[in-house]
Amino acid sequence: MTGVSEAAYWQRLTCPYEQSFQSLRRVWCRQSSAECCTGFAFDPDAPSVDGGRMEVEEGTDSFTVFVQELSHGEGVYWCGLLSEDKTIIKLAEGDFHSCKY
Repeated sequence: MTGVSEAAYWQRLTCPYEQSFQSLRRVWCRQSSAECCTGFAFDPDAPSVDGGRMEVEEGTDSFTVFVQELSHGEGVYWCGLLSEDKTIIKLAEGDFHSCKY
């Protein structure tokens, strides 16, 4: 991610994956139960998602989501990959909170 100031982002989550999964769509979602989450999928080459509230930095074996604003509210968020059979391959999770200055 070129020219993006990390200081503008108050939370981030790095999502490591196996090289063979590199072309799969990315997933960002808020946990709704132990087995489910609500959110969206996006393409690997998307530099920003969720109306610009988040930016994504791609690595060779991971992607990092930089969150500026939570559109789905506070809670535990997952990052993952959307498999060919449309199931989520969960890669990492983090507890995200709204930040008020």
